[in-house]
Amino acid sequence: MSLQFKLQKRIFEYFDRDFSTIILTTFEFDRGFIEDRLLPVLVGKKAVKDRFDRLEVEDALQNKRISIIASGNIHDKRTLYGYDLIPYNGIQHTKIALLANKNLCLSYLS
Repeated sequence: MSLQFKLQKRIFEYFDRDFSTIILTTFEFDRGFIEDRLLPVLVGKKAVKDRFDRLEVEDALQNKRISIIASGNIHDKRTLYGYDLIPYNGIQHTKIALLANKNLCLSYLS
């Protein structure tokens, strides 16, 4: 299991606390991974397989504020689930995850 997936697993263990704000960083933005694997897991789905899965994920993410900060030159900033995609021109390889609601804030650094 890669370090990336170990971090994801730890983050997702705490997501059932109904975090309303999520901030993630990544070195290289991979739209397919974010939209088909990462965000669905945040709402209890293993992965997106069809348009019905996408609609379920979209509905579940509706009340969450999600921002993803990514290094690199991102030309298309439109996102499937309405999360904020914030390009960062520079080198940053550390993976950071911040999960917050009004009573709790968790942060992970890898």
